[in-house]
Amino acid sequence: RQAAEILMRELADGADRAMAVAELLLCLDNGLDGCRQLVAAGDLFRKRFQSIAALRCYEKALEDLERLGRSEDGDQLVTAATIQYSKLFSATTDAERILAALKRAIAIAAERQWKAPWSLLKMHLAKQLWLGSRHRSALTHFNEGWAVSGEINDIGYRRSARVFSMYFLFWQGRFKEAVASYEGHMPEIQDMPESAFPLMAQITIGVCYADCGNVAHGVGMLEALRESCTRKGNLSKAAHALLNIGLSCAETGRIEESMPHFETALSHRRECHDVLVEISALLGLAYCHFKFKQPRRAVNYLGAFKKLSRHAHMAVSYTH
Repeated sequence: RQAAEILMRELADGADRAMAVAELLLCLDNGLDGCRQLVAAGDLFRKRFQSIAALRCYEKALEDLERLGRSEDGDQLVTAATIQYSKLFSATTDAERILAALKRAIAIAAERQWKAPWSLLKMHLAKQLWLGSRHRSALTHFNEGWAVSGEINDIGYRRSARVFSMYFLFWQGRFKEAVASYEGHMPEIQDMPESAFPLMAQITIGVCYADCGNVAHGVGMLEALRESCTRKGNLSKAAHALLNIGLSCAETGRIEESMPHFETALSHRRECHDVLVEISALLGLAYCHFKFKQPRRAVNYLGAFKKLSRHAHMAVSYTH
């Protein structure tokens, strides 16, 4: 603890200090201020695409906050940290831990009658449940969270809720509705800072355009996102764009073109620690080898896909 206090005094305020102090706080039983510093460091690690480091900070902060007991400031930090923690769902195979954190934060927000955090947490829970193939429960939680969206005027909240609605339209195969929602808010989206409209939402809309028959436009969006993410070092989102370009190629019968995209995405996974990328790439490669009449390799990839998806409680399907 003394070392952490020395670093706080000696290092200039900023990202480097926050991350250096976090390494020490991970080894301590922290009070509320230490938990705030861990969450701040987690946010910085996440923005630098260091998912594993971010996970450690959020998990430690939430663990210590639970130990500290309830307070209004602590509860606010729990709900905020849990939302950020949930965004890293694809970096961990411990889906149940994220689900437990979300359910605890939802109960806190409900008790405090914090409508906006409660609604967003319900939608994050819905996303986790959908990816775990618990579709009926996912839709129930999403609809409950969405039902209060019209009562909340906060711009940041409404933007996040709109993104969740696009995801759920996409997951239900309602691609034209997802595109219409995106295009209906295009002026607002174009006025946002570059980081404000999530990359996964942009990737999702690119896929929707392709699935609506506007393949050139959809793949063009995905390729532009891949280039931008690769240039910035965001290999996780670059890999997701690659996967969907590969899927578009496969769906139009261009298996030879699709395979390198799946292979490159799989190689990115080792650097970006994105479990969902690995699961999706393994399934894509199993399909490619099946189409190439290479059953042994197809079965090997399919076996690896099934093992990892069961372990991570994530389900991926390339059929719409």
